Amino acid sequence: MKDTHRHQHYALNETGHLVNVHDLKSKASVKFYCPYCGQEMISKCGNLRDWHFAHKTDAQKCSYDKYLHSLAINKIQEWYNNSENIFLRLVTKCYCCDYNKCKLRNKVCGCIRYANAEEFDLKSRFPLGQAEMEYKCDRGRFIPDILCQDIKGKSEPIFMEVYVTHKCEHKKISSGIRIIEFNIKSEDDIMSIINSQFIAKGELVTLYNFHPKNIYNGDFYMPMQKFILFPSKKYYIDNYSFTCKDFDKKRKGIYEITLPYDDCMPVFICAGGFYVVALAKAMYDKYVCKDCNLCKYHKITGFVGEHICVLYKKYGTQRLCKDNNANECGMFRLDMDLYRIAIEEFYRYSKMNYIDVWKK
Repeated sequence: MKDTHRHQHYALNETGHLVNVHDLKSKASVKFYCPYCGQEMISKCGNLRDWHFAHKTDAQKCSYDKYLHSLAINKIQEWYNNSENIFLRLVTKCYCCDYNKCKLRNKVCGCIRYANAEEFDLKSRFPLGQAEMEYKCDRGRFIPDILCQDIKGKSEPIFMEVYVTHKCEHKKISSGIRIIEFNIKSEDDIMSIINSQFIAKGELVTLYNFHPKNIYNGDFYMPMQKFILFPSKKYYIDNYSFTCKDFDKKRKGIYEITLPYDDCMPVFICAGGFYVVALAKAMYDKYVCKDCNLCKYHKITGFVGEHICVLYKKYGTQRLCKDNNANECGMFRLDMDLYRIAIEEFYRYSKMNYIDVWKK
């Protein structure tokens, strides 16, 4: 079988109803007509090729794309009018109540808003779809592929448009009228649409001029991680105590670096993680003098990731870095390559993401 997806599998019978060639038991003797040009068609029900309809005589006035456009209008109108319910699924934006004053809103969209799907039964307000019916309003005269009018007359209609080779006209879109555009490239696309009770924005559907109301909610937040340097010169990373709502209201140390926290998306991997980068930045700002994590003789080894000093055998330093006092260690040498990478990572991140550096 060659190019079966371009075959016309539907035709109108003598009563004007669509017939699928695969529903025929054999080559039929009744007459069939093209849904687009109206020319007579014959059924091709052989044993070698895919069953299909073909124009009996002059097919130059027609094309597969024109046929597909007419078929889609016919099938979608039939589906719409015969369905008890058809739900339009709209995605609304739910904003944090603090959105307008949030420092993170242009940096970390995920913590500020999320999608909330709302479903509206089109048939409850627009019970009937009429093919190629003219609609007049103060913005002009329009002929949509399918016109769905409000049964109560309280709102403007909804246009349904079929896009095979030409997208919806700019004039229709700029009118402000709500438009559902079906993107059709094959008969299978039509079947995918009409075999569902839902219409939602996606690969086969484009929505114009639908403006669901935004929702504001105060129940969600973004966790924050904070590097805290205490007056005692001790420091650690806190991943659990702060959120976007209070990180700048609760201060514990004399120097703090705060950024959004996602345990599934670690940051600063090339430099060894947030802890190393925060130490490098604190050293850059002259709040930290020495730390084993920034020493050229520091090494992470073993299955458990032990932090060791590679000089412990030769110079008698403590094997585990946690047992050393870097400020008193005479063997400390700053790993300049690591330090440079960490500082570069910090400023590269800060250009694209929110980061708070606070100094007492």
